[in-house]
Amino acid sequence: MVLIALIAGMIAVFGKGDATVPDVTDETVAVATNKLQAAHLKIGDTKYQASSSVTKGHVILTDPTKGSSVKEDSSVNLVISKGSSRFTVRDYKGDSYDEVRDDLKRAGFTVVKKVKSSSKATGTILKQDLAAGTKVNPKKTTITLTVAKKTRLVKIPNFVGKNLSTAEAWAADHDIMLSQNDDDTGSMAYGRITSQGIEAGEKVKRGSTLTVYVSVGRSSTQTTTTTQPDEHNHNNESKESSSSSSSTKSSSSSSSSSTQRAASSSTPAVAPSAQSSSTASSAQTASSNNSSN
Repeated sequence: MVLIALIAGMIAVFGKGDATVPDVTDETVAVATNKLQAAHLKIGDTKYQASSSVTKGHVILTDPTKGSSVKEDSSVNLVISKGSSRFTVRDYKGDSYDEVRDDLKRAGFTVVKKVKSSSKATGTILKQDLAAGTKVNPKKTTITLTVAKKTRLVKIPNFVGKNLSTAEAWAADHDIMLSQNDDDTGSMAYGRITSQGIEAGEKVKRGSTLTVYVSVGRSSTQTTTTTQPDEHNHNNESKESSSSSSSTKSSSSSSSSSTQRAASSSTPAVAPSAQSSSTASSAQTASSNNSSN
């Protein structure tokens, strides 16, 4: 009897073969149970855990893990998903983008990166589109992070009096946006920069906009004005000229008349009595001559 009992015990201990734990990840509990039983294994303890990647009620993992070699009829513990948990977004501003990105991706987020010029160190998070404290389902959420790209400051030259092409070439080389406005004051030759929006010597970030004002030559409104005589004054001047002419003619006529009168007055007039005496004397002389003959 003792020998029989010993043999039975040895069979119980050493008679079981090895079994491999099957992969039941993301399977329902029912399907996982069937697969384990087919491998001559049985369900052990069951625990529930939140998961953003495994559907609620499905197996997240097993213990021992899939592929492990165990004795037949061993128990395999299951961790079952209780569904996605709500993730609380925190304030990431000022943190390193690379570290935050990795953490968020592990939680199930889709992470989008935007780059912006800044005086902050390259890779520093400047802005996030989800406010701190927001509760979301990471598996269904995209978060956008704006990340700094440090840039050198650029010193603005003096472009006043220079051609527009000079400013354009400089702006292209220094990653500065150039905005052009027309200046029709005619203060400079066509195509010359008359003023600029940022003073020379000032330092700005790359990507900044510099506005320049460029001469378009003399404005069409700046025409030479010739003063035209007023029509009323012209008529008055004509009248005055005419009046002056008439006055001159009248003066000439008056002068002529006066001259003629003066000439007549200067000729001595012979008195009638003198003329008679002269005639009588002549008659007497003639009579005397006749008598002598």
